[in-house]
Formats: sequence, C-alpha cells, structure tokens
Amino acid sequence: MAKRRTIHTLRELIEVYNGPDRLGKTLKIGGTAITNWCSRNELPPGWGLGFYLGLKQAGYDISPRVFGAATWTAIAIRPPKSKPTKSLGRSSK
Repeated sequence: MAKRRTIHTLRELIEVYNGPDRLGKTLKIGGTAITNWCSRNELPPGWGLGFYLGLKQAGYDISPRVFGAATWTAIAIRPPKSKPTKSLGRSSK
C-alpha cells in the first residue's frame, strides 16, 4: 500500500491542483484570487469542506494548519452534550 501524502500548507494544497491558474479554472474564479489566498495564507470561508473531502477521496491526508488551526479539535464544531429540544426527524402536520 502506498503511503498517503499529507498536505501541510495552503500552497501545497494549491499545487496538488496544478497551481493557481488551473485551480481557478476548476473553481470558475480567477487565478489571481487563488494567488491572493496564498498571499494572505488563508482559505476563504466556504471552501474548506470541499477541499477536505476532495483531497481525502483522492488519498491525501490534510493538516489542520491548512485551515488555520493547530489541531482538528480547535476547529471541530461539536453538538451540545444535552439532547436537542426539537426532533430532527420529519415534522408532523
């Protein structure tokens, strides 16, 4: 079994997609926007989950640092320990 490559930085993530211009075309945004992500070293809100899932499906591991966090725990959104007050199932009419 081949060893999984880990993506540690936003720049590495962009290179997996063959650079800013190619990634921009894939996302239907300008390559300059992708370059700006690198300048700010920040992935804009709304893109993280798609990249995370796509890279995982392609066999990559991803460091939480790509998303601006030191650990996965720092960015995990956990439900409360108490049970929800409303049912998440079908509503009855």
